[in-house]
Amino acid sequence: MPADRAGLHRIRPHRPRVPGRASSPAGYTGISGSSRFAVEAIAGANILHSWMPRVPSWQFGLGLMAVMTGVNLMSARSYGEFEFWFSSIKVSAIIVFIALAAAYAFGWTSHQGPTFPT
Repeated sequence: MPADRAGLHRIRPHRPRVPGRASSPAGYTGISGSSRFAVEAIAGANILHSWMPRVPSWQFGLGLMAVMTGVNLMSARSYGEFEFWFSSIKVSAIIVFIALAAAYAFGWTSHQGPTFPT
């Protein structure tokens, strides 16, 4: 494969963004991924801290970072299986919330009758 078509994570010595250095999309991907990783851990820690205020949020953040690091270090097959089951749980939760909202809107669970009178 020619050097100019080496893929996404190749080093581009022409027209660098920082004078005197080569630019690489891999560097930007790494920076973006690590900052997203930290933001997700902080957000998750704040949510969990609001549910359990006795536990400091830094402990939740450290635990979430450990879990996310462990998941990312698994083999590709294990990671894919984890993502499949986790996304299945999320889709199931969304379907349950839609069903509960529909039940309330049509008056099946509301004490005051349907929200949409006919």
